[in-house]
Amino acid sequence: MSKKQKVLFIENRNKTYFWDAVSKNILKKHEVFWIVQNNLFKPNFGKSFHIPYPKKSQLSKVKNDDFSFIESTDRMINYFGINADHYSYYYNQINNIIEKVNPDMVFGEATQFFELMVVKLCKEKKIPFYNPSPSSYPPSKFFFFKNDTKFPFELNKKNGFDNNISQIINSINERKAKPDYMLGKKIKVSPFKRFKQLLEYLKGERFATPRLDRKICIEAKKKYLKNKLNKISVNYNTIPKNKKILLYPMQLQPEANIDIWGNNFKDQNKLILNISEKIPKNWILAVKTNPKSHYEINSDFIDIIKNRENIFLLKKDTSMNEIFNKSDAVASITGTVAIECILASKPLINLGNTFIKEAI
Repeated sequence: MSKKQKVLFIENRNKTYFWDAVSKNILKKHEVFWIVQNNLFKPNFGKSFHIPYPKKSQLSKVKNDDFSFIESTDRMINYFGINADHYSYYYNQINNIIEKVNPDMVFGEATQFFELMVVKLCKEKKIPFYNPSPSSYPPSKFFFFKNDTKFPFELNKKNGFDNNISQIINSINERKAKPDYMLGKKIKVSPFKRFKQLLEYLKGERFATPRLDRKICIEAKKKYLKNKLNKISVNYNTIPKNKKILLYPMQLQPEANIDIWGNNFKDQNKLILNISEKIPKNWILAVKTNPKSHYEINSDFIDIIKNRENIFLLKKDTSMNEIFNKSDAVASITGTVAIECILASKPLINLGNTFIKEAI
């Protein structure tokens, strides 16, 4: 009888329930283990290691730059004003669990600080880390990316491709297909669940969950900034006819797509300004905000739009179909629009280090 492989899952809030169901179905052939950071989410199958929330005496300053990349991606540090004093504690706790389990493979996202610590340790210990991520195109499928990259594990070519691949490509080119993130419904959190989250925060889960008062303030400011944006945005047909158009669709932040995979370009204000300064005089930069714009919109962004004559901020209801067809080229960090450009033979400036580079 062959030895059971050890599979380690990483808790990821509500997505834990999906992977818990998966773990139930593999228990006969595999040993299942969990690392749980947020103790509110408790898997039912396998053995769980719940990391205790650190006490104040267990916090310490990071003494070297071992966590510099993780810190640069951490939404709690970048947007909600906490520091990295908990990093050493969590890293040691996670390392102890991995040493104890000695897994053959790990499944988890690479977004939150503790997930990236697991990735870091898996790299050091040469343990495969499978990061599930929606494929965008075709919809209702997902990749397993390697570690914290946007490069998928090699496809088993024996399985072949979808028989209707031509139909999928045509539907993307004709802009009939929509990527996964535009099809998903917004999940409403019940008052009871919010209350439980607040209780967990009070118990010590303060490193992946923002303070409620700070969250409310940031959300109120976001609404105010969106109103200001509406006043300075323009219709795409007001762009001068004698200018060529470089389209830049902004990406949502915080999000792994840009904070992790496009980390070198995650300051979209700086990127937009740099592009506007470097494009030829007969070109303009058309900026389209994300339909679900979040914290990437700020006061500095508004100032840049106001002060650069060659930047046109498009109205939020501008159809992507219209502006994509009208544009002469597109710039993107890790956006799905890169796939659309390749399939439509549209000139593309692709900045992020993703599998898209292999298709250019």
